[in-house]
Amino acid sequence: RGMILYDLQCNAGHRFEAWFRSSADFDRQAERRLLCCAVCGTSDVEKAAMAPALHGTYAEQRPLAAPAG
Repeated sequence: RGMILYDLQCNAGHRFEAWFRSSADFDRQAERRLLCCAVCGTSDVEKAAMAPALHGTYAEQRPLAAPAG
């Protein structure tokens, strides 16, 4: 079974990554305050906002040039 990589952030703004078996596994650990910041050690940690994944080729993702004129 696969693992999930989450970007996490503490209340001091430190960002770091951690692997979990599932979303529920993250929730259980967070609820029990078992997570801690990799930088400062605080247990006030939550999932950080993540950018959406982009799919397709680079050419498909480039913005089109503005029309001349």
